[in-house]
Amino acid sequence: MIPFFRKLRKKMADDNRPLKYARYAIGEIILVVIGILIALQINTWNEERKSKKATLVYMDRLIDDLKSDTIMLSDHIQAALLKNQFCKTIRNVVDQNEIIQDSNDFVIKLQGVGRALRPSVSTNTIEDLKSTGNLKLVKELEITNSIRNYYNFSPEWWFEEYTDQLVNGYLPIVVDAIPMHIHEDILSGENILLTPTAGYVGRKISSVDADDLETILNHLRENEEFDFQLKRITRSHLVHVRLLSGLKKNAVSLLKDLEDWKQLQN
Repeated sequence: MIPFFRKLRKKMADDNRPLKYARYAIGEIILVVIGILIALQINTWNEERKSKKATLVYMDRLIDDLKSDTIMLSDHIQAALLKNQFCKTIRNVVDQNEIIQDSNDFVIKLQGVGRALRPSVSTNTIEDLKSTGNLKLVKELEITNSIRNYYNFSPEWWFEEYTDQLVNGYLPIVVDAIPMHIHEDILSGENILLTPTAGYVGRKISSVDADDLETILNHLRENEEFDFQLKRITRSHLVHVRLLSGLKKNAVSLLKDLEDWKQLQN
């Protein structure tokens, strides 16, 4: 190829046609530049197409996570509200001698309000986005900020405090008050895969007689710490509801933002 152009250049020089040669050379250069630009543009289009496809996949995963989070948070909120209600029932019985309609149900609620299941949002997708650096695929700053705000607002400090109040404050007193054969009855029908309302909603036992109930109530009334711990968790259940409601509100808001954004991409 090189010898050919040398011959061509020599022929043009011999024919005294330098201007035509210059035009030819410039034309070749322009064609090469255009070819490079076209190749770069095609490559850019391909990269943008891949990025958009990857972004949509991540958004679909985040949307699924947020839908699961919303359901999970709703369950935990409902559980905390029920616990607060049952705490008031327990107080009326222990402090005001309110008549118990169902002894078995009362004991289920008595130990159930001290159960703690920690809510946990789905973080696999956001951790993947962070670790791979793919969060930068989301070009809309408002969306990115909403994602960061939701996943950064996780009141771990409260979950620790809440769990400690229930498991290490209230529950040991109740466990000590309830006879062992009743604990065995409760545990025998318990699903290991607990749900937020497991332990005090829809549970049935038949092992609490009048003597057992009197023993339990006397033990609780004589324990000076019980009144404080019951008041403590009654309030904490409402605090729990408030924090989880805020987290759920953020989840619903982010879910809407992502679904709206996805709709605009189609």
